[in-house]
Amino acid sequence: HSEETPDLDHAAVSVCASNRTLPYVWVREARKLTDMTVHSLAEYVSQLLKRYPEASVHIDGTSAGKLIERTLQKLGLPIQCADKAHKLRRIQLVQSGIRKGDMQFHQVDCMDARTEAMALVWDDARKDHSPRCDDDCWDAILYGATPHFAEHFPTAAAGPAPGTPEHAMA
Repeated sequence: HSEETPDLDHAAVSVCASNRTLPYVWVREARKLTDMTVHSLAEYVSQLLKRYPEASVHIDGTSAGKLIERTLQKLGLPIQCADKAHKLRRIQLVQSGIRKGDMQFHQVDCMDARTEAMALVWDDARKDHSPRCDDDCWDAILYGATPHFAEHFPTAAAGPAPGTPEHAMA
């Protein structure tokens, strides 16, 4: 957003789908949205939920995202805060899915993501891309795809509490 239009911002959305009996994750849509207000975003998400009634909705809940998340919840949308942990692992899962052909992108409705992918510049350690790069669609895809990779994020086994002698020996 800008000083001239502080109520308008950009956003990105993705629609991902999977079937428990198949190894595929389909990215049905990935779009960048401009000049959005919270209410126009709510309307856009409402339209997606009408087209995809089984969908879950995940939002980047950091910073202003938390306020937007609460506002959208008050408007009756089933918003969940996206799992932002393990970003490198999520990137690797998506990259692996693309390489293996297990992650499929709609040819027309994912053009914004395709355009971003061509412009991403990775850091030297290949752990993330340059912060100067536009990554809104790819972040939306990572948030949307993460629930479909749930089996790849095992919960940590409970162990000794940090700082105890047992923890030091583990």
